[in-house]
Amino acid sequence: MTNFKSIFVLLIFILLTSFNVSSQVTISGKVYGALSNLPLSGVEINEIGGKIKTYTDKNGYFTFIVEEKKIVNLSFTSDEYESYFASANGKVSDQVDMGIIKLYPLSKIDEEDVSLLNEAELSEDNESQRVSSLLTSSWDIFSRTAAYNFGVARFRVRGLGNEYGNMYLNGMPMNNLDDGYIAWSIWGGLNDVMRRKNSSSSLEPAFFDFGALAGATNVSLLASDQWKQTRVSYAVSNRSYRNRLMATYSTGMMENGWAFSFSGSRRWAQEGFKPGTF
Repeated sequence: MTNFKSIFVLLIFILLTSFNVSSQVTISGKVYGALSNLPLSGVEINEIGGKIKTYTDKNGYFTFIVEEKKIVNLSFTSDEYESYFASANGKVSDQVDMGIIKLYPLSKIDEEDVSLLNEAELSEDNESQRVSSLLTSSWDIFSRTAAYNFGVARFRVRGLGNEYGNMYLNGMPMNNLDDGYIAWSIWGGLNDVMRRKNSSSSLEPAFFDFGALAGATNVSLLASDQWKQTRVSYAVSNRSYRNRLMATYSTGMMENGWAFSFSGSRRWAQEGFKPGTF
């Protein structure tokens, strides 16, 4: 009887072990630079909403084991490259090869992203605006100082108006077709979802544009690029508006691979700068 119990327990143990092994999924792949086409080492890979964390080796290769068959949402991050999000379907096979994942490098300007526009200029119309489309600081000490001190004075980078720069939202050009100016007032109140952007200086090419005399900027409004946040803010001003109310809700990348982002704002006043005007 004792031997029968021992054999029974051993069989159960073997079955549980084999079930555990069969439920494991191995996910692997390589990470390369999109422009250099060379392997990237030290790229951090995290499971969104999970505990998995690993890094690529010197050959850009990574591999890890998931304890259950499921869809795994991953983020690929590096200090010098844009973050990348992808999903691996572990329900299909025990061995998932994600292939080669390519990361785009960050622009030099993105490292010190400081706007040259103040709140009043963001709310103005295109016919009265005379600032460059490249509204960021750079390594140049003069431009960096001007970003903080001369925004109200309509500072122009290299003396060029914003019609000489290119502006994109999700890769779509936003310059006015008639005069080339950028109407920042169209999206000026959506500050919380306008922070994910890439810029290029002068004629320096970027992955979204060949460059322009005053540079180029692309803002990503994709819900997957918005970090998880719930924000409600109220502001008072005595220039272009009297009151401003903003509300933003973003889920971030969820475990099911979906992301949602909602943002809205309203700016209003009882009358315009001159009494009796609106």
